[in-house]
Amino acid sequence: MNKPLSATLILGCVALLAFAFILPSNTPQTAAVGTTATPTVSFTQEEVQGREGSAIKLTVKLDAPVTKTTKVTVKLTGDQGTTSRDVPALSSTRSVTFYKNSPITTKSVTIRTTKTTTQANKGFTATITKVGNTTVQGDTARIVVKDQRSATTVATGTTNNGTGN
Repeated sequence: MNKPLSATLILGCVALLAFAFILPSNTPQTAAVGTTATPTVSFTQEEVQGREGSAIKLTVKLDAPVTKTTKVTVKLTGDQGTTSRDVPALSSTRSVTFYKNSPITTKSVTIRTTKTTTQANKGFTATITKVGNTTVQGDTARIVVKDQRSATTVATGTTNNGTGN
């Protein structure tokens, strides 16, 4: 004859199952193709350079097409001495939108710079801060604005190998 399970045993099993779903995992979560999870987003370059007075393009990429329209927000943060006179959009955000079921997985953010009388290179960082409605600590890219009188060559960008390094 079978004995009924005790209430303590049943409650213990229920509590164990509940904690398994509530406790955070140390495994990073990425989107699988065909789901509505947050996609993995990164920059295609680790560093981009441009001359002052030019428009600098920074490319954002997805690991796979999205299954719902997704806005990616990029925050610009200046180095010490770099001001909104150098980069009008400094201390603001830019965004790109990837559309549902579109095969397009890269989009560019354009950052305009201005010519200044200061004879020095300027720098700032672009950081992916939001993917859809999810705030993330995303990939970063370095942007260097070369002074017009600088004799150094302007590189178009260093490719990001996808590891964030």
